[in-house]
Amino acid sequence: MPSRKRPYHWGPYPLETLARDPRIAMQENEQAVIPAPEFLTRPGSVLAEVVREYLDIFVQNALTTPAPAKAPVPEYPQRRTIDVKGYSYFMNVSQVGVCCMPTNAWANETEPLAHDFAVVLLLEHGRLPELGNPARDWIEPAIADAADCRVGSIAVCLAGHICQLGWSAVPHVVGSGRVDPVKLSVLAGLTVRSGDTLVNPFIEQGFSLAHLGDYPMETVKRVDRPTTLILDDEVPRVSKRAAFFDRALRGDLGGKAQQERHRFAFKQPHTAGMMPSMRSMVPLQGGEPTEQGASPGAYSDPADNARALKSLSYFLGANVTGICEIPDYAWYSHDADGTSIDKSHRYAVVMLIDQEFDTMEGASGDDWISGTQSMRAYLRGAEIAGVMAEMLRRLGFSARAQTNVDSEVLHIPLMLLAGLGELSRIGELVLNPFVGPRLKTVVMTTNMPLEVDQPIDFGLQYFCSRCTKCARECPCDAISWGQKVMFNGYEIWKPDVERCTRYRLTNARGSACGRCMKTCPLNKVVTCEGSFLERIASWCGIHARFLKPALVPLAVKIDDWLGNGARNPAKKWWFDLEVINNVCVDPVKGVNQRELSLGHEVDSAKQKIAYYLASMMPVPNNLESQVVDRKAALAKAREIESPKSALERKAHSDDIPLNYWPTPADPGGPRGLADQPKVYGSAERG
Repeated sequence: MPSRKRPYHWGPYPLETLARDPRIAMQENEQAVIPAPEFLTRPGSVLAEVVREYLDIFVQNALTTPAPAKAPVPEYPQRRTIDVKGYSYFMNVSQVGVCCMPTNAWANETEPLAHDFAVVLLLEHGRLPELGNPARDWIEPAIADAADCRVGSIAVCLAGHICQLGWSAVPHVVGSGRVDPVKLSVLAGLTVRSGDTLVNPFIEQGFSLAHLGDYPMETVKRVDRPTTLILDDEVPRVSKRAAFFDRALRGDLGGKAQQERHRFAFKQPHTAGMMPSMRSMVPLQGGEPTEQGASPGAYSDPADNARALKSLSYFLGANVTGICEIPDYAWYSHDADGTSIDKSHRYAVVMLIDQEFDTMEGASGDDWISGTQSMRAYLRGAEIAGVMAEMLRRLGFSARAQTNVDSEVLHIPLMLLAGLGELSRIGELVLNPFVGPRLKTVVMTTNMPLEVDQPIDFGLQYFCSRCTKCARECPCDAISWGQKVMFNGYEIWKPDVERCTRYRLTNARGSACGRCMKTCPLNKVVTCEGSFLERIASWCGIHARFLKPALVPLAVKIDDWLGNGARNPAKKWWFDLEVINNVCVDPVKGVNQRELSLGHEVDSAKQKIAYYLASMMPVPNNLESQVVDRKAALAKAREIESPKSALERKAHSDDIPLNYWPTPADPGGPRGLADQPKVYGSAERG
């Protein structure tokens, strides 16, 4: 069955084709009851130690108390199973099965719970790097532990989702479970017994692959500088206080935006099991390196170190990884509590997390799954970067995870410098040649010696200059229809970040928004199942860029003709529900069900975009409300430079425009409430 027509909840493996034998269930019912599964050995490496500790974070934060009322979901079990299996595959398990919960599947000396069913998750082990890769010594003793951590974290998130729907659910993971996972995996149709071992029909034991990631980034052209102009000496260091999600939190965008800021990405049930663990990781993001680390002289080769860290990131679940040195302007000037931030590390390991194509195919981009797509990627990133940073600290190197909950660096300039993509018309979003705009990032900063990557050029500036589909489909007209401008030292299609933020926060018919990602022609998965035209276009975009003048206009028309960006019902697995007072209800305002807006167009000369330049940013260490002045920001359009005029100015003067000088800190600060929650999205520019 073609991928586009395959129901999402069937998963990547054809489990539906397997013969089912009821005699196996009878045999399993005769199996002896076993003790609760425990770790049989001590951790075999530093990595194994760390992933077990991260598994404990999830277990300790598991939501097991159901909501006070049940969600209005269909009564028939099949539709409920679609939601549960869909969520599991969305979180990236390899296979999932459901079975009845027999009495003899409860472990010895445990009190059985009043649960009728078991959801069994199976996860393929991570990849073992090639011989000679320094990461092999880290990973080989930790393969099973890392898989236990990752599948355990998914079980915790799934249990939290089911509890938010109003039903009791408990995750059972190694070291903290009450069930026989072997017996349940057989009953759920995922494995069969072969003597004392388990056999899966599609997944073999053991893997050995190179350190390269999921996508052939090595085939993309490398350049010395990003493909958009960055005037390094003019880019100001900005504070977290200036990010618009933070401004909303402090009341700068008014009462409604401030109220919704606390719930906009969490107001549907799928994130219930994610947020407690993500927040609990924050205190572990940094720390001092262990004095008894690696021996002097170990890890002295930057190229080997870079190869090892990339391999480790892919093993833990990153999709694309790049490395760069951190320029001064990529460090925030002030933290969310108003205190100044010191530049502490030289290198950034920048990791891209795919927000998952198929689920986005089933969505409008701004319906009730949108916020969950972001949170899933942010959670995965926090786990990956946290494990990597802690492992490096135990090897004796200073390192810190930089996540969406708490980052000391801006991710967008680091993505450009690390070669993960180019700036797109969407504006403050870097687009990757293989994943498109459908991504979130996490960063680990360190002083371990590393070989850096170069920026890439796959012709995106030409493509975006002739494609306005994201602007056409933006539900709040926040994306520029015009040409690039210079904003705080960057050449960029500057979006109206205030308007975008307000819509994402106050979207009453969905959770947050990612419609620009959903509808971009480069949001695709290029596989043998993709259309012939899509595969040709992708190949030409990288290997035959001289054809772009002829191909780009045609490609956009073909993209619309194929219906790309429209909703695909085969990929819709989730319930559209809103959480109000901890109870799931049918959304009060309904559900966005957008299709393509083929006739929508805005005159770029008449489009009004608010430019909140550095000189208009709030006082960085004043956490009291500093209301935005939109009228003044709109007036700044008259002062905005074009890239050409900025270069001409620089050729005659070294003076930095006054607009690029950030609002200074209050000498008596920090002021205001310093105990407000950490900021979601603080790593985003704006």
